Amino acid sequence: MTINDELLAELEAAANAATPGPWNYDGSYVCTMRQEDGTVYVESWNPIADALLTKNVHYISTANPATILALLQHVRELTADANKFREIVCAVVREIPHRDTSRGNAPGHGHSIAGVWDEDNGALAGTECAWCKTWHSAVDAARSSAD
Repeated sequence: MTINDELLAELEAAANAATPGPWNYDGSYVCTMRQEDGTVYVESWNPIADALLTKNVHYISTANPATILALLQHVRELTADANKFREIVCAVVREIPHRDTSRGNAPGHGHSIAGVWDEDNGALAGTECAWCKTWHSAVDAARSSAD
């Protein structure tokens, strides 16, 4: 199974249409539940998986084990990618010499106004410097991953 935008939209629509959780099992039915003062009450009188409750039946059948396992695998892959790119960003920030005295510019840039191209830069004059913006985003990401 492949996780794609169509499947995610179907899962989201099914979840939004279904009876809000949390749900629990009373031994015979999947029912709504509530928690009060640390006590969990399974509302056996309020089953959610009745043939008449087609939106809930659709949600339960859509969120089947194969779908959930595929979602978990997809999350693991995205997490691995995020970690890989986080490590790359942190390595770049560590390796490129920079000082806090750069007046808010990226290394190698000396804009008069931090992150904005000076008037002697032709068509770029007065526009945001993409390298400075990227650099600051990378530094912020590296700092937050160090926390």
